[in-house]
Amino acid sequence: MTIDLSVHLILKRDRPREHHSLFICTNETTQAGYLYQVSGYVNRDTGMYHQHYACPSPSQHPGFLTEWCLGWVDRDLYEAGEVRRVVDSVAAPAYRELPVEEAVESVEGAGDLDEEAIERLAREEEERNVEQDSQQWTCEVVNRLRVEGVLTLRKNFWASHQYYFMKMGEDSEEEGGRDAGGGNTDQKDEAEGTST
Repeated sequence: MTIDLSVHLILKRDRPREHHSLFICTNETTQAGYLYQVSGYVNRDTGMYHQHYACPSPSQHPGFLTEWCLGWVDRDLYEAGEVRRVVDSVAAPAYRELPVEEAVESVEGAGDLDEEAIERLAREEEERNVEQDSQQWTCEVVNRLRVEGVLTLRKNFWASHQYYFMKMGEDSEEEGGRDAGGGNTDQKDEAEGTST
């Protein structure tokens, strides 16, 4: 009998804003597993980077906010490296300049801002982009896993969140395009709540 591993969308507070990542529970007893995410800042050095690692339950992270069970992956596919293959195929957000000047100019009385206030606005713009980029990257990974048949989504979750995931994926792939159709949905465990 095939054993399925549950896949979770994780939301945690990282720095001032929220950070999105994907978690696969590989041990139902301890709730430990593997976390997939991007980290870093798009406007520093080479941009964001993949940061994947084994970890205990994400709920033990001090910044943990909530999680949603998205669906399942087949353990054999997971152990064969299919999840990692698809995850690594989604590039981390590359280096880009952020519109810090525009953010400063949009503030009323911008001409009177001191250097400390300008630096604070620049940090806020950085953090806003970290939140947005981690969210878009995670949504694109979920879409790719689904389209390639690696992730079987809970039918009730996909029905209520499909637009969100498709829209976020489109935003992250504006210049490239992506196949948004196909993939797997399942009616398994529809009685479960969508949040844990």
